Amino acid sequence: MIKISFKDFIDESRIMLVAEYKTAPIKHMVLDAKQNDRLFNMTHGKAINSVIITQEKFIFLSPLRVETVAKRINERSQIKDEMND
Repeated sequence: MIKISFKDFIDESRIMLVAEYKTAPIKHMVLDAKQNDRLFNMTHGKAINSVIITQEKFIFLSPLRVETVAKRINERSQIKDEMND
């Protein structure tokens, strides 16, 4: 599990994509997810900095930057790799 906002965590093995919220295609995906009850806003009132899409097509909005989320995923992956060695 990785922390994606102040008190919210997600299973990193389910993450398919982490992207910036700036692009039109991502914003369209977010709108579609909202209309289909597949959107989770984890910003707690802060600005949206990243969009996390899971394998199940759920979308999570996070106040963390893409780089921060990616770093946490990589750190968690390294820990799992070390445990398997």
